[in-house]
Amino acid sequence: MQTPLEQSNQTGEVVAIKFATEILPLDEELMIETDSKYAQTQLTSNVQANEDKGYIGVKNCELLKATVVSIRKRKQGTHFKWVKGHNGHDGNEAADKLAGVGAEKQSTDNICIRRAPALEITGAKLSTMTQALAYQAIRERKMKKEKRKNGPRRRTVQNLEKVRAQVEEAFEIVPKAEAIWRAIRHKDFTRKTRNFLWMTTHDAYMTGSLWQRASFSEELQEQAICKHDNQLEDMEHILTSCESPGQNVVWELAQRLWEKKSRKEWYRPGIGTILGAAAGDIKDEETEKLKSGETRLWRILIAESAYLIWVLRCERVIANENTQFSEDEITNRWSKMINERLKLDARMTNKKYEGKALSRR
Repeated sequence: MQTPLEQSNQTGEVVAIKFATEILPLDEELMIETDSKYAQTQLTSNVQANEDKGYIGVKNCELLKATVVSIRKRKQGTHFKWVKGHNGHDGNEAADKLAGVGAEKQSTDNICIRRAPALEITGAKLSTMTQALAYQAIRERKMKKEKRKNGPRRRTVQNLEKVRAQVEEAFEIVPKAEAIWRAIRHKDFTRKTRNFLWMTTHDAYMTGSLWQRASFSEELQEQAICKHDNQLEDMEHILTSCESPGQNVVWELAQRLWEKKSRKEWYRPGIGTILGAAAGDIKDEETEKLKSGETRLWRILIAESAYLIWVLRCERVIANENTQFSEDEITNRWSKMINERLKLDARMTNKKYEGKALSRR
């Protein structure tokens, strides 16, 4: 079976081991030297636990299962030795160069993961099955079926492309899809903000053209248009260009704070910059070193300000019959939001949190 695989370091490391087990004659012992603790652990000490729970919730499960089967086919032993990466090891340095070439590829490879049924343990043990694990298995199966049926959502793909383009313009890096999804779940964001970014990336809020379905009444379809500037009121319009004072005042306040704290040029956020707020890094122009404090301020400032704009818009449209907020009201709401976040960060520097405490710097 040919399967497109996620383009990541971990995937590449496991694929390399799989090829090694298949290329060397089966009756010879195989010594694999790797700097990947992930690959070594998943193919040795974690195999029993993964098989006991039927690989439910295990990332790269199909590839891992196929590699385990390839190892079991071998008539002689397969041994793993961990080596420190970037430490002058000839084989490791050569592998890193090949990995760099692979990382620049524009398309993923199709890897054959056909497995010998006699060498594979299928299903999960009843003794390890819990309600939560069973529910996760059902969700994984539904998601896989939905993905085969419909493929990725068109609007999601479009939003990811906007993130890549706008983050590249602001930070001179092009994040991959995996990095964008990781950034959306960044620990510096509150839970409600993470949910907001995830929903917006999938265009899952009822805004804009989603109101223009043929099955909707004319009254409902009218909700697709912004009452303040007669533009299509999709999320990009709400967060970046609506003429209602909410978004414009919030971004002016954010710019004012940013210019007090950083010498990096302010970028008026677009929808891609907002969704990818945690996908870029602020670096010193001379030393190229990461400025962790400014990077953290940027991601919090952009994401939390965008979420506030959405909250204000919902209150205005749903609760206030489209009555606009005054600039003073918006300023007070934004200042309260930023001050509450500042107080939370200050409390998080307390030493009682030990390793989880934020650095006072």
